[in-house]
Amino acid sequence: MDLSWLFGRFGRRSPQPKVSVIIPNYNYERFLPERLRSIFYQTYPVHEVVFLDDASTDDSVRLFRRYVAALPRKRRRMNIRTIVNETNSGNVFKQWAKGIEAAEGSHIWIAEADDYCSETFLESVMAGFRSDDRIVLGYAQSRQADADGTIYADNYLTYTNDIDTERWKSPYVRNGIDEIRDTLVVKNTIPNVSGVVFKKFDVREIEPRMTRYRILGDLCFYVWMLEHGKIYYHPRSLNTHRRHPESVALKYENKRILYREIVDMQDDLMARFEIDEATLAKVYAYRYTASQYYEWS
Repeated sequence: MDLSWLFGRFGRRSPQPKVSVIIPNYNYERFLPERLRSIFYQTYPVHEVVFLDDASTDDSVRLFRRYVAALPRKRRRMNIRTIVNETNSGNVFKQWAKGIEAAEGSHIWIAEADDYCSETFLESVMAGFRSDDRIVLGYAQSRQADADGTIYADNYLTYTNDIDTERWKSPYVRNGIDEIRDTLVVKNTIPNVSGVVFKKFDVREIEPRMTRYRILGDLCFYVWMLEHGKIYYHPRSLNTHRRHPESVALKYENKRILYREIVDMQDDLMARFEIDEATLAKVYAYRYTASQYYEWS
């Protein structure tokens, strides 16, 4: 039977991009069951899972292996690898780089071990990539939860309102450079890497700069990615960001480090990109707010 008319009418479907899921973990055994359920039961097919353990002292690695072994066969039809460090790396962004280099897929989702998400997360974000092949990074809105998983904020709109009160209410695609120049120069509006998918690039260029930061290595990485293409945003809260006392940015001893890194990133981006006056005012307003909260708290 000749079906050429059908392809002519609707177009031939291109192969689905292959997504590698990297799970950076350090002593998050108690969060892993919920995290793993939200990965292995995605509606979008996962190409591979790389469990990247940074020398945990709890039972994380054994739990992961037991969980995978107990999965129905159809849920583990993928490459599943466990990479365990003998000593702690001391920097989560070194783990990111290690995982990205090890990944085989064309797209990467870094699913942090203490977060979780909707089963339609990947399907929704990957739809953005399929709409425009120039997109290099896509992300979804996130809920905020405490250590017990109780949701205390349905999104991050309050956090982004000082930049724009409407933009994050609707989906958008825009040039990455524009996102850097009027948004990321102010602050990191991509609040949680677990809500992000990005195309795989050779990260050796950015790794030394990214790992120089203890907390804002994610923003450094996003900026580098967005210099290579477009960004896609999905407004539904499909990711849940667990914020708790063990989170790196919330630890008391890291607050002053975070403030210094905010200033360093702002200065770097203002030096490298042309920033308009209205955005510069937002930069310094946020710097003042951050100084009150992080530097002196």
